[in-house]
This record gives sequence, structure tokens and C-alpha cells, in this order.
Amino acid sequence: MDSVGRIKKEDIGFILAQMAFIIFSVIRFYDHGFVVMRNMPFLSLKNIHAAIFGCAVYYFVIILFSLVSLAYSREEKKKQTAYLLTAMSIVMIPVFLPENYLGVVDMYSSILGFLCLILLHSKYLDRLVGVVIFLMVRWDITAAFTWGLWLLAFVFYLSYRDRESVIEEPSGGKKNALLFAAVLYVIGCAMPRFNGTSYGRLFEPRFELSVSQAVIVLLLLLPFAVLFIRLIVSLARETSRPAARISYYTMFLAAFPAIIVWFLQGDYYRGLYYMTAEPVLAMLMLVEGERIRGVENPAAHVSVWDSSRSVRVFLLLYLAFTVFFLMYGRPLLLEEVLLKY
Repeated sequence: MDSVGRIKKEDIGFILAQMAFIIFSVIRFYDHGFVVMRNMPFLSLKNIHAAIFGCAVYYFVIILFSLVSLAYSREEKKKQTAYLLTAMSIVMIPVFLPENYLGVVDMYSSILGFLCLILLHSKYLDRLVGVVIFLMVRWDITAAFTWGLWLLAFVFYLSYRDRESVIEEPSGGKKNALLFAAVLYVIGCAMPRFNGTSYGRLFEPRFELSVSQAVIVLLLLLPFAVLFIRLIVSLARETSRPAARISYYTMFLAAFPAIIVWFLQGDYYRGLYYMTAEPVLAMLMLVEGERIRGVENPAAHVSVWDSSRSVRVFLLLYLAFTVFFLMYGRPLLLEEVLLKY
């Protein structure tokens, strides 16, 4: 228990490797372009210098979240946490570097989202999550379908996990935090209609990926979809309590509205990003939830972690291949060859 909350040498080593990956991603994906978004929360954000600074803050918050996750992870869960953080880095670090997505509102919502995940570790600051959700929804309604639902689902999970498996009751009154966040979420979603603005006008899709590219990526992500579904089913079988079972489903399926909306809008890049980030974040939330509530989730470790090391490494390389060559950035030679056939 003494080691929990302390930063170790291996934690610093992981952070340094993550920083190196950020530098590599900037070199690989940043194309020095910038497209101004119409629905930015502040006029000062509508320039490339603000976009670059916001991207730097985004990376800083990701590093901070990784450091907190590793520092507070128990020794027996340290490798699993590092594995999930690596998968998160592969998916979430390159996403806002290409021209059409540098400095988009989603980046600022993600910054606040990661800060909320850190705040939920606190005994007294968890109610600030509701305020942050309200701000995200007010300046970007798409956040209501992504980070807003993710955070609500996570607080719901922390509030209604099986009481039988709880070693220590959650501090900070998570149920009050959930009620407060849910009320502000509903108010934030309803307020744009009071101003006479329809939800359709608030969506501003970009078009980095074509239909053909999206189909190829979807086919390559099918193995991950199978693992994801198996994990949901295994977790649901752990308990017969309705609230606990609902908490699993809400946490794992919270991003599905966003995925559907973006695919219908034709923004396959955003849809695929949330589709790949969703299970990784959900798994990280489970690990973080274990520490906050003192619970064990056996099924959460069965899907990937009980497999051999070579399988886990292969899955990371497979995910990196899909992300680097088919999903993020401008088309590469390999991509063009694939599309010809």
C-alpha cells in the first residue's frame, strides 16, 4: 500500500517513451495545415498558434493522466495499466495532428475529459466533473455524445458497482456527484434549443477519410470488436445485480451515439477515432475504478491480459498498423496500393 501514489523509475521510463512517441507522431502526422472551425467556444482559438498551443496542452494532460494512472496503480496491475496506456497513446495521440482536425473543439473537450478522470480520484473535487460536462456540452454539442456520456457512465459505474465486492466505500459521495453531473448534462443539452439553434447546425464534420478507407479500417478492426464484445459479456455475467450490470453497459457503450452520428454525417475519421478510443478508455476506467473503489474485476483481465506476451505485443502492433497507415494522416503509398485492389 505504501507504493501506491508514488512515482517509480519505471513510471518515468514509460512517460519518457510516451514523450518520444508524441515527437514521432508530430513528425509523421503534422502537415502544417489548419482549417478554422466555425463553432469554436472563443474567437481567440480560431488561429493556428492557438491550435498548436492547445495540442501541446492536450499532450501534457495525456502525460499527466498516464503518470497519475501508473503512480496509483497497484504493483500487480502496473503492467496491465501500462499496456492499456500504450494502446490509448497509439489511438489518441495522432488524432488531432492532420490538417482537418488540428485545433478542433474535440481536442479541448478531450483535455477537459482527461482532467475529469484525474479529478474523479479526488475525495472532494468529483463534483467539478458536472461543471466541466456542462461547459463541454455548451460549446460543442458533439461532446454530449462523447466525453460527456463517457464521464457520466464512469461516475455511474463508480456509484453502482457491486456492493458485495467493495472493500472500501467510495469517498467524496459519488452518487451525489452523479446526480449533479446528470442534471447539468441535461440542462447543457437542452439549452441550445432555447436559443433557436438546431442540433444539426452545431455539427461540423471534416472529411479526412473516404468511404473506401473507412471500410478497410472497419474490416481490420473486426478482431478488436470480437474481443470487445467478449469482454462486455464476461463482465455482465459477473453479477446479477441490475444496477451493476447497467453500469457496465453504459460505460462500454457510451460512445456509440457519437459513432453513429459521425458515420451518418460522413465524418468517418471521427467515427473511427471514437470507435477505437471507446474500448481502450473503458478498460482504463475499469482499472481506475478498481483503485478508487477497491474492487476486483476478474473478467476485465481475461480478454487480453491472460494471453501470452507475444499475443499482446502483436495486438498493439496490429492496432498501430491500422492507425498509422490507414486511419490518421494523409494517404501513404501502402494505403494507395490497398485501395487499388
